[in-house]
Amino acid sequence: MRGVIVRRLALLLPVLFVILFAVFLLQTALPGDPAAIIAGPEANKEIVEGVRVSLGLDKPIWEQFGTFMGDVLRGDFGISYRSGRPVSDMIEGALPVTGSLALVTSVLTLLIGVPLGIVAALKRGRLADRLVSGYSAVAIAVPPFVFGFVLVIVLALNAAWFPATGYKTLADGPDQWLEHLVLPSLAFALPLAAEIARQVRGSFAEILGRDFIRTARASGLSPISIVGKHAAKTAAIPVITVFGLQAGRILGGAVVVEQVFGLPGLGSLAYEAVSGRDLPLIRGVVIVSAIIVIVVNLAVDLCVAMLNPRLRA
Repeated sequence: MRGVIVRRLALLLPVLFVILFAVFLLQTALPGDPAAIIAGPEANKEIVEGVRVSLGLDKPIWEQFGTFMGDVLRGDFGISYRSGRPVSDMIEGALPVTGSLALVTSVLTLLIGVPLGIVAALKRGRLADRLVSGYSAVAIAVPPFVFGFVLVIVLALNAAWFPATGYKTLADGPDQWLEHLVLPSLAFALPLAAEIARQVRGSFAEILGRDFIRTARASGLSPISIVGKHAAKTAAIPVITVFGLQAGRILGGAVVVEQVFGLPGLGSLAYEAVSGRDLPLIRGVVIVSAIIVIVVNLAVDLCVAMLNPRLRA
């Protein structure tokens, strides 16, 4: 198992370096002069040049990249152009919000998608299977923010079961924390659960047709024992892989969903950074998001390796 971890880390480090280099090059791709943006529209050329020198933008590109890499390794993403606050502090405040959203979304995705997929696999060709397939086809085609608007209208404005916008921390109470996360998490979970249900259905349908499952049935084992003890471990491998890939979708979709529900997370921070051409904030959000996706994919690879002895070998 240790060899698997070492090999995965050896593959991920070059990927992380490429991401950091691409993020660094953002300053050449974004329109406008960062020094002029910070100095303000009323600043003259001397002030703009002074700001450029203070930021190190007058140095050669390779020297700027070396300074950038050193700052990133220390966890220093610079100072926000617009707010004047350290980017690391802004990300530190937004991470718990997006982390909470991702956690509740993941739980709801599994609670909805896995049972639906198992039922569809056990009832292949029947009404339950067709209903799950229909739900999957519709839910995958509908963006999360559309589900968000519908949920706000139905469950927040009409039924008044959940708050429509805002966020509460765990310090305000677990019940309030969860109440403010149910609707945005459900908006995410509905399309993601459809993909999980489809993957679970396909995996279980294939596993249930194998010889060892027929042997278990002939031995008189109950369907619950067959599914839970014999089929689940083998069928879980592709499901875990798909579930891990959804981490990137959650971070990407958070930009829109957090705007809809007024959540001050990484998605809202990314929108604020791009709309304000705040280069240090853009860099910080992209780097942290990339690291999160890399860590999640590493965890998924390790889980798959634990379930599949051939990969460990």
